[in-house]
Amino acid sequence: MQNDVYIHVMTKQTNLPAAMALANDAARDCACLQARTLSRQITRAYDAALRDSGLKITQFTMLAAVVASGDGRSLTELADLLGMDRSTFSRNLTPLVRRGLVQHTNVLKGRSRGARATEAGQTVFAQSAPAWRAAQDRLRRQLASGERTGFLDDLRTVNTLLKS
Repeated sequence: MQNDVYIHVMTKQTNLPAAMALANDAARDCACLQARTLSRQITRAYDAALRDSGLKITQFTMLAAVVASGDGRSLTELADLLGMDRSTFSRNLTPLVRRGLVQHTNVLKGRSRGARATEAGQTVFAQSAPAWRAAQDRLRRQLASGERTGFLDDLRTVNTLLKS
């Protein structure tokens, strides 16, 4: 007995010129692509400025949030403050804990864990702050030229609008 199997392959014809036009639009005008490209460029500038401190800008801003919080904020509150989810915040906090710059605290009510900057963390933050300030000032000068005087305010406004 012979078992023959017949398969019909269905294909959908696409309109190649329309697909190419859409691809070109997405590559040129996608808001997400533009935001991510800008984010990478800004991140590289801050990372270069902070290189001597051994911190990346993501670590610097996390350390800044922890230093500013004293002992009174949970990991969830710190994550919310930085616009991150708690698991990402905790994972990204680990290198700072390993370096002895941050330590976990259990002094908050319930089962919440907090974080506080160690003396070494406060020192590294204070030592790296001038490099961050220089990068911040340089970026502000670059963005304040010509028509872009309100660019940072516009970014803050868009960020707030997209959160709601």
